[in-house]
Amino acid sequence: MAVTPHDEQTWASRFRLDGRRVLVAGAGQGMGAATSTAIHALGGTVACADVDPDRARAIADRTSGIGLVGDLTRAADCERVVDQAADQLGGLDGLVDIIGMWPDELWRTLDRIEPEVWRRGAELTLDHAFYLSRAVLPHLRDGGGSVVFISSLSGATSAPLHGPYGAGKAGLRSLARTLALENAPHGVRANTVSPGAIRTPRIAASSPAETLDRIGASIPAGHLGDVDDIAGAVAFLLSDAAAYVTGVDLRVDGGAGVVYPLHTVGDG
Repeated sequence: MAVTPHDEQTWASRFRLDGRRVLVAGAGQGMGAATSTAIHALGGTVACADVDPDRARAIADRTSGIGLVGDLTRAADCERVVDQAADQLGGLDGLVDIIGMWPDELWRTLDRIEPEVWRRGAELTLDHAFYLSRAVLPHLRDGGGSVVFISSLSGATSAPLHGPYGAGKAGLRSLARTLALENAPHGVRANTVSPGAIRTPRIAASSPAETLDRIGASIPAGHLGDVDDIAGAVAFLLSDAAAYVTGVDLRVDGGAGVVYPLHTVGDG
């Protein structure tokens, strides 16, 4: 079968998101805000969902999108937010799930994790991905689309204090593979992005500078990543440039996975 080479204009358009309607769950800050900004900059329209109304409104205003509010660890809120996004945007072409705020009190060794802590960990890392996927698939199957979950390097390896967090992030990768297999006939792709150590606003504000410097020094790239590094990877997976990419995990970690374990914020 002959393959027609793409010209320069076609190549440029494959990385664009013109006309794409994307729901970003957890859009209010950090990686979510950076991803929403990238989608808008590349021509897409964003439904910015967050549990905080002010954050949802602020990023929606910044990206000329729509702001939606809900606790997306709850199935009913996921269904409502997906339906609102599809209704207000006239359909959906993509879902990006960046939910995963991890309270400091959940960084514990396994022997100190009570059942309610484990359950809360599953809600914060994995449950929302299932709820959102189930709600969005009928919309994506109409014309194809892309699902991207934000996993973590902790989902592929292990680190102290990362028990429920790592287990949930590993579950995201498995869930994405199943979504990819079941929905390939419908033109729907599903992938994960696994960040390594990223200098999010929350991490920068809550961790001593010397801790972040120590983490950065342990990474082959020599420094922490930035939220825009994650946004770029997500935008690629949403685009036609990744049209033959499904069921994979894309690590964005500065090479940390090659030498893991490395120092983490949980090490103090």
